[in-house]
Amino acid sequence: MRIENPVPLLFFAEGDFHRHRIIDVTDGKRAEYKFGMGGIHWKALDEDISFESFTYDDAEPTAMQRFFLTHKEINVAEFARSIGMNATLLRNYINGFKKPSAEREQTILNHIHKLGKELTAACF
Repeated sequence: MRIENPVPLLFFAEGDFHRHRIIDVTDGKRAEYKFGMGGIHWKALDEDISFESFTYDDAEPTAMQRFFLTHKEINVAEFARSIGMNATLLRNYINGFKKPSAEREQTILNHIHKLGKELTAACF
């Protein structure tokens, strides 16, 4: 049986270790799953996804979530510190456990743009 999942696997890729376990594996390994009482389990990958997570209204990552989930080179704790934000709160925004206000999201975006300008201005 093949799982047709409308929820992108990117959303379940929490950190490099999880990313390796669920996204960066072969289709064969990903196909070795079992259904349990609460979700899907991949024994060889030591990974679980709950059935409940498929019913979330906002299962697609936001643009901000997608940015941080695809740019692992950004140290979330240091990024949060640099804008005066609690690192756990930023991680909660990235993982979808909390939603930032429009003002907070703009602050995060402005800092990303500032970093981008600093990086493009670098010369050796």
